[in-house]
Amino acid sequence: MPRDLIISERISALRFLMVFGVVVVHTPPALKVYQLDGTLWTFLLSVFQNGIFRSGVPVLTMIAGYLLFSGNKDRDYPALLRKKAATLLVPFIVFNFGHIAAQMLLRWMSGHWVGDDLFAQDFGGWMDSLFGIRRFPQNEPLHFLREMMVLMLLVPLFGLLIRRTPVLGLVAISLFFLTDLDGHLINRSDMPVEFYLGGMAAVHKWDTRCLDKFAYPALAIFVAASVIVTLFRFTEGEIVWLRLLAPLTIWAAASRFVHTQAGTWCARLSKYSFFIFVVHAALMRMCWLFFRDVFPSVPVALFTALAPFMVTVLCIGLYEILNILIPVQLHWALGQRGEKPQPKPAPVVVDEPLTVDDDYEDVVVR
Repeated sequence: MPRDLIISERISALRFLMVFGVVVVHTPPALKVYQLDGTLWTFLLSVFQNGIFRSGVPVLTMIAGYLLFSGNKDRDYPALLRKKAATLLVPFIVFNFGHIAAQMLLRWMSGHWVGDDLFAQDFGGWMDSLFGIRRFPQNEPLHFLREMMVLMLLVPLFGLLIRRTPVLGLVAISLFFLTDLDGHLINRSDMPVEFYLGGMAAVHKWDTRCLDKFAYPALAIFVAASVIVTLFRFTEGEIVWLRLLAPLTIWAAASRFVHTQAGTWCARLSKYSFFIFVVHAALMRMCWLFFRDVFPSVPVALFTALAPFMVTVLCIGLYEILNILIPVQLHWALGQRGEKPQPKPAPVVVDEPLTVDDDYEDVVVR
């Protein structure tokens, strides 16, 4: 099988799986390591929420760097910025501002907030909620888009370092961001390193399958590391090492997953990934509110176990409905991703070569 096809299949399978992992991380009660009560359930929940599925953003970030530099997009910077304004900025504004509007509507309908009390915030708090200046935006998963927009501004510098002095560039990037010398320029300090490594792999033609023979040991190492996070109660700010470990180990482990029935199924669902990513937080909050009000006697553990699957199914169903009702607007809101609205057939059929749009460096979806 051609190398590019192998990489493409693996990316497609990982997209949906990693985004599902993001949904798991944002499922209430979103257990923190200091909240463990000694039960097996909270231990396992912490391993998944604070360990295993923290791999989602790092894996997607490294893939994004790889795909962008594979296409040499950094060498046409004006075109790159125009494209990213559509594929990153537009979805960020639409789905973060829409998320805030939905919260206000629920506040008006139910009498209480689902999430933070927005009206209790000062000006700085509103700037954070709207744009993610110092902390995550109100639609928390969209911090990925916020950080990616900043990384797009740094692409020319990254490209210069990758091509001229890759190792020293990696050291410099790591020291600058991992020690937070950038302040709030990037709030997820590991993302520039992962993005840069993805770019290095693309520009210098690394063998992306060289670790495949270590797939099972790589998976075991990452699972063990996720267990260690819970056993030693590492906080979110102390697991940068886990996030940096994730892309290489998960990429290698995926070589044994991509051609299984589950891997093929995930690849088929990849087209829903970005929509799930941008809307799941709002749906999850509404489901949590409904559960607490309607089923107060049902164990929270049951909701936590089932909610990621229910919300994912709801997102897919909502996507299909919107794609029927407002396909053009949906395509625009998602940053020109997904299924493009089909033009009306021309009255005369002319035989022409088939072309396929394969520009998908915006990794969270297709």
